[in-house]
Formats: sequence, structure tokens, C-alpha cells
Amino acid sequence: MPLDTIWSDIDYMDGYKDFTWDPVNFGDLPAFLEEVHEGNQQYIPILDAGIAQRKGGDYSAYNSGVEQDVFVKAFNGGPDFTGEVWPVDAVYPNFF
Repeated sequence: MPLDTIWSDIDYMDGYKDFTWDPVNFGDLPAFLEEVHEGNQQYIPILDAGIAQRKGGDYSAYNSGVEQDVFVKAFNGGPDFTGEVWPVDAVYPNFF
């Protein structure tokens, strides 16, 4: 069966955190991707618009977003707006 592209949903992530992968179920992801690319195939991981809100944790995507103040704010410039999606509490980059 021909296969050009492999798509992954949120299951590959470590704790539903963008830019990470589950070290148990996808521990060999880098080696797998090398094999995929050697076969002239593509791999497309999903990226969730909501960045997992992990206050005080070691999640660099969240921490750097807080440092750079890039997340959507609650009403009238208040604290970062928190919504609920796959990672439960999430913040959203302000692209405007």
C-alpha cells in the first residue's frame, strides 16, 4: 500500500504539550522519523493552538510564552486567559 504521509494526532505528545513527544509510547520517534524520511515520506504532527498551562513546571513553550508575554489576556488586559482543551488548562498565543 503506498504511503506518502503519516499524520499524528495529540497522542504523540507528552502530557498534551506541544513541541514534545511521549517518551514511553514514542520514545524512538527521532529514529522512526529518519526511517520515514529515508523512504521519501513525510510526517506531520498536529500542533494544538492551546499551549498547556503548566505554572511552575519545566515546559519551555509555556515558560517562554509567559516571559515574552505573548498569550491572549483575559478581559481588559488582565491575566492570561485560561481555556480548557486537551491539556485541560491552556493558554493561547496572541497572533495579533
